[in-house]
Amino acid sequence: MAFLMPRYARTFVCILAIEIAPAMAADVDPLAGVHTVAIESTLGDGLILKQNTDLFGASAPDIALHSGADLDAFVAEQIRAALGSRFTIVDSPASSDTLIVVHAAQIDQHLYIPPIAATFHYSGLSATLTKGLLAGHSILLSAQYAVSVIDAKTGKEIAYGKAKGPATGMFGAEPDPIETCGDAFWPADPSHPSDDEIAQIRADLMAIIAMSLPNALKFAGLAPQGNDTKLTQWRGRTLICKEFG
Repeated sequence: MAFLMPRYARTFVCILAIEIAPAMAADVDPLAGVHTVAIESTLGDGLILKQNTDLFGASAPDIALHSGADLDAFVAEQIRAALGSRFTIVDSPASSDTLIVVHAAQIDQHLYIPPIAATFHYSGLSATLTKGLLAGHSILLSAQYAVSVIDAKTGKEIAYGKAKGPATGMFGAEPDPIETCGDAFWPADPSHPSDDEIAQIRADLMAIIAMSLPNALKFAGLAPQGNDTKLTQWRGRTLICKEFG
């Protein structure tokens, strides 16, 4: 996991700098006085492969897979395109009103099938190979991250938006970015994936971020609308991960 450490170290520093701002009145826009923003993404390009996970835990060690996707540059590019007409984007946080930080987040999902109760944790960018109760398995691709807007002068978090997938159509709710993938998504040898397997993983990983990032920006109050479009291809490659269910 050596290639992940610098990114995680920067994430830790950024998270330490975040303080929860006091609750503000509903009619007060915390971004009203913001004119210049700097962008920092700490997602890196690593995907954690969680192997052979079942209700009783993992029976094989996790593997940190190097996707080859420059996700931080991609995220910054997408944010620049989405917010360029509203804010002036600058390179240095020192010369900005606020810093937009894209960082890993975590969710917990609880499952209860009497008499068994289990909690599954999803954090950052991961793919999980999950065994069924009786037979078979499923592969889940998860992108759990958030956008924090930090006041450059005080270091306080003034806005926050969790990444969500395109609306499901059921009561208009946006799901957590977790997709179910075809068997071809999982490398035959996770420790030594082929070039084609890496290309497929990279396509599905970038697509799930492209679909969920606009919603994180919307929930943070940075953009007026999110994304309801589900992608089926990414740069000419057919995606093999789709919305769960």
